[in-house]
Amino acid sequence: MKKIFLSVCVIILCITHTAPAFSTVKEVENNYIIAQRETKQLHSKLKTSYTGYEYAIKNIYSKPVQIQTINVWDNASATVAYLSVKTSSKQAAVNTISKGASYALPTLTLSFWGGLIASPFSAAKNSISNKNALKEAEKYDKHQIKSFELKPNETYKFKTLALSKRAPSMRVIFKNPLTDEYMNLEMIR
Repeated sequence: MKKIFLSVCVIILCITHTAPAFSTVKEVENNYIIAQRETKQLHSKLKTSYTGYEYAIKNIYSKPVQIQTINVWDNASATVAYLSVKTSSKQAAVNTISKGASYALPTLTLSFWGGLIASPFSAAKNSISNKNALKEAEKYDKHQIKSFELKPNETYKFKTLALSKRAPSMRVIFKNPLTDEYMNLEMIR
């Protein structure tokens, strides 16, 4: 009984200490701004190769902070992400027919005929999933972020895509409200 209790305690201890490593929100801050990166679940066929990220930059200082630039690297543009997962309707139909043909002998050609009948439906489904992937990719497109001002407690948010399990890095360059010197805040993976 003691061994079971001890092993359960060790497992609980391991889980509680490793849980922060699997967190979906990463945060860095200084005296003026906080930057957060949250992992977003994708819902189209982009999720096979990409992960979505939403960044939030908040002014925590009592005066406005001038953001000069926000640089994000190791991320993907919407066009590249979409084109990498897009398949033609013709290719989807051919894949369906070839799957049916591969089982034709054991099923006495029934699977081949089933593949022929199912191929137009497969092509239509592929067309719909391509449109959904394009719409979702446009929500996470790269943006050129220019100079702007964050008022106290104001938050600026933007989204980006990156290859699966490769979080992008970000650098915010802003003007120190007290000294007018440029400072930066970095979030490296």
